[in-house]
Amino acid sequence: MKGKYWPDHLARGYIEVDGVQHSLDHLRPFSYVVNIEEQGKAVTPIQVTVEFSSHCVTKGARTDELIDFSETGFEPLVIDQRRNWRKFLPARYGASTVLPEIMRTLSRRPCFFASERNYLTLEMREVIPGYPEGSQYEIYFNVKQRGNLSVYVYVESAYVRDEYSDSDPYRFRKEDRINGWRLLLNRGTGRAVRRPPSRRR
Repeated sequence: MKGKYWPDHLARGYIEVDGVQHSLDHLRPFSYVVNIEEQGKAVTPIQVTVEFSSHCVTKGARTDELIDFSETGFEPLVIDQRRNWRKFLPARYGASTVLPEIMRTLSRRPCFFASERNYLTLEMREVIPGYPEGSQYEIYFNVKQRGNLSVYVYVESAYVRDEYSDSDPYRFRKEDRINGWRLLLNRGTGRAVRRPPSRRR
């Protein structure tokens, strides 16, 4: 459907629903340089390019179901990179306004191995826009090398677990943790990023 793909919305700069324009300026790709210092070694500048998926502001259909736009019309429709139809959610949009700050401070954040290629970081500030006090914001992303001392960070999804969440909560293990600076440094310098083996008693 013309004009409903995520790049279309980004190029337009907003999503309009019920006469309200929700700016997407904060979700446009951006780059920055972070200086990382390993103990006893020189500072290494890593260029970080960040891009956000439509999943940060939308909800997909549950398995074997379709989203019904008959009541709302197609204003909230967003088609993602896999051509899946998704629905704009104001609450997720509100939370997404803190994403640029989170990703700019990734080197100072604890992260977790969420899968073989994805990582997770959490935002547990007192207030997540659009959600009750004390909510926990989960940000899932991957990191790829883009040349020497350069990485590409793609934020695949970000959400607070609520009635729209259809996946099981992530179970944290101490051995799944990796510092954000280590993740960026290893990727940027071509070093391996390996998930530690599970420690069983």
